Amino acid sequence: MTVAMAIIAEATRAGSTVALVGLPRLNLAAAMDMGADLDLVAVVSEPGADPLEVAGVLLDGIDLVVLGPDAGYGRRRGPVPPARARVLAGRARKQSSALLVLGDWPGSAVRIASEVTEYQHVPARRSGYGRIGGFGVEVRVTASGARPVSGRFELRTPGMGDAEDERNLMLVSADDGRSRQAPQKPSEPQKPSELQPRPVLAVAN
Repeated sequence: MTVAMAIIAEATRAGSTVALVGLPRLNLAAAMDMGADLDLVAVVSEPGADPLEVAGVLLDGIDLVVLGPDAGYGRRRGPVPPARARVLAGRARKQSSALLVLGDWPGSAVRIASEVTEYQHVPARRSGYGRIGGFGVEVRVTASGARPVSGRFELRTPGMGDAEDERNLMLVSADDGRSRQAPQKPSEPQKPSELQPRPVLAVAN
């Protein structure tokens, strides 16, 4: 859900409208902490027997429609038929909208996969003890006809860490995934404007 909430936040920051279909457990407070404008978000928690039909209607007037993982076809929520997936994709293209599905989708143009790679604890103790203050996420994006892109991000609660920790962050390139140490001179500390921390998203506390 974290990556989806980050996309929702970025979309509303740009002034786009968003509709959430079949996502009753999505934490809107966390999305707001990430910068989402909830005035631009519509919520359909219980879309009924056919969430695909609801999503199709919303694509006519909403910029981004986010469909929950249980959005399969029919009352038993079986796999989405490729024919219906093509109809919704065509509808989105016609209306210049976007459909984001949290789950499998036949013929998707872009796939985003994410995995939690590590946890940070407060106070800093051995793994498994203390309050979770953040975690690392690896994100991989694949699209037809394009080179896969991956990146590693650190998500943490606001205020966690200090300037020294920021200077010692390992920077990861989203283009090739290679790590490099943030440059610094022992005798001449870097100014904040010279630091290049890796991308950071806030985690609702």
